[in-house]
Amino acid sequence: MARRWPAGVVRVCQAGGVEPTELSAAVALPDPALVVLVGPSGSGKSVWAAERYRPDEVVSSDRLRSLVGSGEHDLDASADAFALLDQIVAARLRRGLTAVVDTLGLDPARRRGYLELARGSGMLSAVSPIPVIVGGGGEKRTLRIAARLGDGCNLPSDADTLDRKLAILRHYCLQAGRDPAQVEVTVLDMPVIGRDREHAGSIVEKLRGRTTAAAFAQRHHAGTADDHIGRYRLLAERGVRTVFVSIPDLAGPEDVLRLTPLAAAFA
Repeated sequence: MARRWPAGVVRVCQAGGVEPTELSAAVALPDPALVVLVGPSGSGKSVWAAERYRPDEVVSSDRLRSLVGSGEHDLDASADAFALLDQIVAARLRRGLTAVVDTLGLDPARRRGYLELARGSGMLSAVSPIPVIVGGGGEKRTLRIAARLGDGCNLPSDADTLDRKLAILRHYCLQAGRDPAQVEVTVLDMPVIGRDREHAGSIVEKLRGRTTAAAFAQRHHAGTADDHIGRYRLLAERGVRTVFVSIPDLAGPEDVLRLTPLAAAFA
């Protein structure tokens, strides 16, 4: 008999986007505060900060590199720039002034340090508690980045591919001196979920296009909710903690209700 995993081992949620207007309306930051921006270069962090804060409130690593080095992209000046950045942030917090840290923000240790600094200064902090999840399974570059800098890594949901990439990810974690358990494993799953096998088969026929029914059904793990609950328990055994579910035949709210048994199984 398959071992029943305790509630909460896997989180199951419908994948979907958030409109920028919704996100903007949802963000209400205290003032004064320590705000730490997180995101890759070119993702809009500096623009976001410029629209909301005065220039003297934003402490930018690029700007400081240009002050202590030959320009914003002078990476040889990074150590001095970040030392100066930390001094400025600490000084502003001691005076009860808002500080917006405009860096990549991808280093978990630095984010934790900023959070402790804010707490030690009695300052409300807007240091993002949102994990940095590295998407993609590139085995030479992406998994290495996830192992060094990520709070998590999003991988394919089929067991054979997942097993191979997990072994590589854990190898890179050990190379980087990190416990592999520090990197949360998530997967994106696109399952065909039928009320019964016949219903699942009808969904496959509707969506498969030129792909054979057998190939499409295998790719999308076509089956009932109970079948997918069993799959997700096997994923949990491999260390997966979150499954992002994207239903391929999603047409309305009633289709999302097919996720109810899966969510209930891990509630």
